[in-house]
Amino acid sequence: MWLVNQGLGFTIRHYPWTLTTFAWGPVLALGAILVMLLASVKPKLSQQGLTGYGVWLATSLVAGFGVYELVIWLACIVLGGCDSFTPPILWGIFQGNATWAIALIGIHSVLVWQTLQLSKRHANGISTQNHLDAPIRSVRP
Repeated sequence: MWLVNQGLGFTIRHYPWTLTTFAWGPVLALGAILVMLLASVKPKLSQQGLTGYGVWLATSLVAGFGVYELVIWLACIVLGGCDSFTPPILWGIFQGNATWAIALIGIHSVLVWQTLQLSKRHANGISTQNHLDAPIRSVRP
């Protein structure tokens, strides 16, 4: 995703070809890697039912956002660009991230639920095909 964003930025969005602009690429990659490592942690809380899993998802969203933005803020001290690092802008970015997270969690939950239902049907020997596809059995008195 990072590489695609960089490609789009330098081709379609016409980012300037300066040393500072190129320096931001590794900074954003570092932030993404740190967040990925944070999200891959599986604390015991996340394995204690749906509530624990939900609490871990919310915690990792907020913590991941904080880590990523901290990396950007530390870099902007050196590279410049801290003028757009304001609470309203950060809040807007967080709202967008939270909206995407909720949507993706919802899609994932539906897919998991459907897979579990399909597994239950298969385990109980219930056909997943349409009942019209079943062979016709003759009835003898």
